[in-house]
Parts: sequence; C-alpha cells; structure tokens
Amino acid sequence: MIHYSNSLLKNGDFDFLFVLDDKQARDIVRSFFQNLLNHMTGTIGIIEYCAAHQIHTPQICITLLYDIQASGFRADATIIRNSVNKIKNESHNS
Repeated sequence: MIHYSNSLLKNGDFDFLFVLDDKQARDIVRSFFQNLLNHMTGTIGIIEYCAAHQIHTPQICITLLYDIQASGFRADATIIRNSVNKIKNESHNS
C-alpha cells in the first residue's frame, strides 16, 4: 500500500486516500514517506470521509462507528464519540 501510494504521488496523482491501521506501517509512513501523510487515514478517518463526501449517509457512518466500538476494535470510546460528534456537526452544517 505504501509503495503503491508513493507511486501515485510520483506520477502526479494527488487525489487519493489510503487506509492504514497498523501502527508499525503508520510509523514507517511518518518516518520515511512524509509526502504521503496527507493521504493516509485509518478506519475511523475513512468513515468520517465517507460521511463528509456523502458516499454514505451520516446515519450509516455513525452506525458503523458504533459497530466498530462494539466489536472490540482498538478505537476507544473517546475516539468514537469524537468522530460521531464530528459527523453530526458536519451533517447539520451542510
């Protein structure tokens, strides 16, 4: 994923995101591929992106976030709550 994303940038394609949840992989990007930082997101971030860009409705995205929290995924309740609030605020402001 990192190599492919870096290739996209080198070819002038700036309109992409890639999802990395693995801490070691994210640390590699932060250390050696800082040019990719604006394109990197995690699972929670991609759900926020989907809500903000109307790929899915805010309600579907919020439901996904609560499902992730219930699954035991390593996103704590504060992260989920902040993300839900962000989606709610953006949907009310649009």
